Amino acid sequence: MARPQPIICFPAKLAHGHIFDLAGKDIDRLFYPTVVYEEEEYADALNSYNCPVVTGYPDLLKSAVNPEKKFKIPLDNPSVSFKDFGLLKDQLYLFFRRFGINYRTISEGVEKGVKAQASKSFTRIIDELGFNNGITDRKQKVTFHTLRHTYATHLYESTHDLYLTQRSLGHATGTMTARYAKMSESRLREGAAALQAAFTNGAKKAGQVVNFKK
Repeated sequence: MARPQPIICFPAKLAHGHIFDLAGKDIDRLFYPTVVYEEEEYADALNSYNCPVVTGYPDLLKSAVNPEKKFKIPLDNPSVSFKDFGLLKDQLYLFFRRFGINYRTISEGVEKGVKAQASKSFTRIIDELGFNNGITDRKQKVTFHTLRHTYATHLYESTHDLYLTQRSLGHATGTMTARYAKMSESRLREGAAALQAAFTNGAKKAGQVVNFKK
């Protein structure tokens, strides 16, 4: 009689194989958090809770593979949630502070991770909408970085404060910021109209002679 073979799903096989692969790369710890709630990617989604199997998989790996016993490598699986990124930072800091990692480092890491995830979602949506279809010039394509330019332009147009825009974008100097904070056509027309009005009013007050003051 043939011996029954254990059956696990394909994602589980990937997880198991990844553990064995990492174990052979001279690492000292494994980090596989228990993720209860994922980030919402669709506005019409009922919720973004992970199923119990996915949520509890780190515990299953501890039991089935037991990397700490088999490879002398502990597997850390703190519970985290992506519903609130502020809470996510707090949760990770409470876990990693035992390793001497400060809150600022945790916060910067979360911000970079969120940005990378948002970039992937943004690219997928742009592809689905076909915004870049037929465009071969990469400078003309809509990318995640386009949002940064748009943000800089709107911020500068609403505040007229180049230093504030520079600080918001994290630039060391205003030179790069000036490239981002481009004036829209409407703002250029408003500026030209304001200059024309100033000349006209000045000419009337000075008897058709425009006086330029330092």
